[in-house]
Amino acid sequence: AMRRPLAMAAVCALALPLLALPGPAGTQSAAVGRTAWSIAVMGGFWAFELLPIAVTALLPLFLFPLLGIMPAQAVSQSYFQDKNVLFFGGLVVAAALECVRAHERIALTTLLLFGTRPRQLLLGFMAATAFLSMWMNNTATTAMMMPIAEAVLSSLEETAGACEGSGRASGRRALRESLGKALMLGVAWSANIGGMGTLT
Repeated sequence: AMRRPLAMAAVCALALPLLALPGPAGTQSAAVGRTAWSIAVMGGFWAFELLPIAVTALLPLFLFPLLGIMPAQAVSQSYFQDKNVLFFGGLVVAAALECVRAHERIALTTLLLFGTRPRQLLLGFMAATAFLSMWMNNTATTAMMMPIAEAVLSSLEETAGACEGSGRASGRRALRESLGKALMLGVAWSANIGGMGTLT
């Protein structure tokens, strides 16, 4: 597991001399060397399969703007529109959170901070979604918060299963259904509300 990060660092280090490549005659442009370094790194990652090919192909999306080679808007047009790149990035963040089970930790933190009453849960999710939507795409924020809401609903369903012997299971399930609808709609609406707080 440790070999891959070391190999990636080695590829990046071995390509460093390319940064010294001169620009066109009569210019001092450093973009030529940076571009050559980026291409060499991509080639190394591709040849040795250090990253999935799809991920390697997306490296220019952040390498070129980061190194000052091309603006992000110009680079993204080679893939799709720049707004779609923003949307895609938000979905990737949402998928990464779900992959490492961070959405469950966020759900538990929300329960601890706002309590387990339906109104408190709805307030907590709407506040968190509105805040995140101020800095992220509205749709991407909603996609990121949905797994968190589903994790909370799943925990409530487990609680309902534990209460079957006490005769309150049906009431718990009805509460879960009504709360589920409220959370889904609340997350979507709060994303729009938070999106109006900033230019994004």
